[in-house]
Parts: sequence; structure tokens; C-alpha cells
Amino acid sequence: MRFLHYKNNGMARLAVEIEEKRYDVAALCGIDTFDFDQLLKGGEEAIDAIAESLTDTLAAEKAEISGEIEYAPSVPNPGKILCIGLNYFAHGEEVKMYMPSTPTVFSKFNNALAANNEEI
Repeated sequence: MRFLHYKNNGMARLAVEIEEKRYDVAALCGIDTFDFDQLLKGGEEAIDAIAESLTDTLAAEKAEISGEIEYAPSVPNPGKILCIGLNYFAHGEEVKMYMPSTPTVFSKFNNALAANNEEI
């Protein structure tokens, strides 16, 4: 079982992939929305409920995502994105920049996130 986000009508939706089939998690569970944060908060209990829903043939048929999908970022709405720059010597040499005595810390915004197969 593998979790992923895909885009549906411009919104990121959580899906589960099993045996090369993908299912919308909210549809599988019979609810409007279910996101990654809810999955993390629900822990093993949430994962078990999703796995059990997959055994319900009717629910699985309704929730199955057919055709190609457009991936969304793995974590679509992070609270913060902190980055460490020039954090190893070879990187400094590679970009021909002075190596500071401590790594540079900087932030990025959500629009910097890239999904699978998207250009960076």
C-alpha cells in the first residue's frame, strides 16, 4: 500500500495505490475529504480503516481512479519549508561559492514544491 497525492479539479487529493490500482481515499471511505494530515493524525487506525475499505468491492469500484493522473506534491500544504544551503564542501566547490563556517538557512514558499514528473 502506497499513499500519494494527485490533482483533481485543481485540488490535491489523497490516494492509495495497491497492486497497480489507485483509489481516492475520501471516496473509498465514503466522505468528502481526507488529507495527509488526517492520515498522520489517525495513524495505524486510519491505515487499517483504509485497508478494510479496500475489501469492500462496491466502495473500491466507486473510488478507483481510472487513467493517467497528475501528481500533486507529497506534502501539499507544509507549515514551513526550511532549507539548508552549502551544507557540504563539495556543493560549495560545485557552485564555486565561498563556504561559510556554518550552513546557510533559508525558507521557500509552497509554490516552490514540485510533484513527481514536474519540472523544478
